[in-house]
Amino acid sequence: MRKLSFCFVFVFCVQLSLAQQPGDTTWNVDGRTGLTFSISGLYLGGGIGGKYWLNNYRSVRFEVAGSYDTDKTDRPLVDSSIYNYDRSQTSFSLTVYLATRFERALPLAPYAGFSLGLRWDRESSEYNSLTGKRSSDYTRRVYTGGVFLGVEYWLSEDVSLAGEQSLRLSYSKNSDVTSFNTRNSTSSLLLTIYF
Repeated sequence: MRKLSFCFVFVFCVQLSLAQQPGDTTWNVDGRTGLTFSISGLYLGGGIGGKYWLNNYRSVRFEVAGSYDTDKTDRPLVDSSIYNYDRSQTSFSLTVYLATRFERALPLAPYAGFSLGLRWDRESSEYNSLTGKRSSDYTRRVYTGGVFLGVEYWLSEDVSLAGEQSLRLSYSKNSDVTSFNTRNSTSSLLLTIYF
């Protein structure tokens, strides 16, 4: 089985290298539209979106992402009662990216850009213990922005694979807390299929 897997990977890599002929290094991407899938982080978070080339050097990309997480714990206490903890968290985001690539030469093209986005978070939790029952529910809106660097590799004229690293800023304010954060985001892997 390992030999078969190795042969498949080897043939796939040879095919990719042969797909790029020396004359194919200046494809016209002006006005092209594609469907983009992104994966980021160790938890394989990401989103789906679209990409549009404004000209041969600049592109705009949008991405929609969401998540839902729930946690429930039932644990017996000393007085034979049960400690209950229920929590659910929902998140939805929309981000727009504007990128400029440095080289038009393909198949490998480095790029840089910035992003602006909006994320909605909602968390609700309920605790039930010896001291009584407590619950909380809050919603917040988070404004995000960032800068990024990446490299896009064109597998063919209609498929590209990109990797990027970003520095993100976020600002949120609700009735209790105002928050401003800066973080080095995890790397992202993007697959774009053009049509």
